[in-house]
Amino acid sequence: LDQVINEIKRRQLPYYNLEGDAIKGVDNQYWLVFKHRDAGNKFKEFFSLRLFGIGEKPKTHKLIRINLNDASVYEYIPKKPDNIPSLILLRTNKISRLEAFLECVDAKTEKALLINSFLDINIKKRRRFSLPKDVDNYQKFIGAYLAKTTLYRRSTAFFNSGVLKLYEEPLQQMLVMGGEIRLLMDLQGFTNQRDVEELRKLNDPLYRSHYIQRTLEEFLQALETKAFTSTQLLAELVRLEFLRIKLIKMEGGKGIFHKKTGILTDSLGNSILHDGSDNFTYSAHNLNSESITVLYW
Repeated sequence: LDQVINEIKRRQLPYYNLEGDAIKGVDNQYWLVFKHRDAGNKFKEFFSLRLFGIGEKPKTHKLIRINLNDASVYEYIPKKPDNIPSLILLRTNKISRLEAFLECVDAKTEKALLINSFLDINIKKRRRFSLPKDVDNYQKFIGAYLAKTTLYRRSTAFFNSGVLKLYEEPLQQMLVMGGEIRLLMDLQGFTNQRDVEELRKLNDPLYRSHYIQRTLEEFLQALETKAFTSTQLLAELVRLEFLRIKLIKMEGGKGIFHKKTGILTDSLGNSILHDGSDNFTYSAHNLNSESITVLYW
């Protein structure tokens, strides 16, 4: 998004300059307000526009709207000179209200916004999955979105590292983009004792020291060649802080934390939510009878 904004600023030069910062509006819209360099200067307006009589008098302002929902960019001019929506209106009002002030003069797709976002995924959107019948489609679905995810927030009752091994390739792509996973789970939710023992060892500075020499690049190369066991992969992700785990202990020690929800978010802030019966385990994503519902941004 920052790269696209900088490119739009460059295109408007030398005649239009950005006023302030980009404004985040409602419904995942961003606004840029540009002002003509000669606006308000009567002498320059007369000299450049009247004396030579070249072209039509330029508008005092231009407004650019970036729609992150479909990667489109719209250019507006005020319907009346200098009559543009205020900062508060741009932040809080929907397009239908704002277009009372503005005339749209151009619209196009900004392909740069599609790259590494959910908008760049070409698989059919599905609302529901029933496992194990849909297990192949579900793994493809999760893998495709994980590869474009910058933040995955996941709650689960039970967890084991086998599920990470199942999605090794999309995890690699996610980490290259600086993505991270935040896992919220029950205190007693580890189903693989080896995972628990390995994570405990990470608290020992002497044990951690043999990891220190491994660079991120070397880790990604090992991930690409599938050199890690699932437990080793878990330990590396935690050590590098790509995976953060918070444990829940129910008050009074009664019951368990049993929520099973995930929110995947891309670099543009688009999100999808999945909710169902599946824990974040290998068995849930490969063997069990599960039901999952998906809500899109």
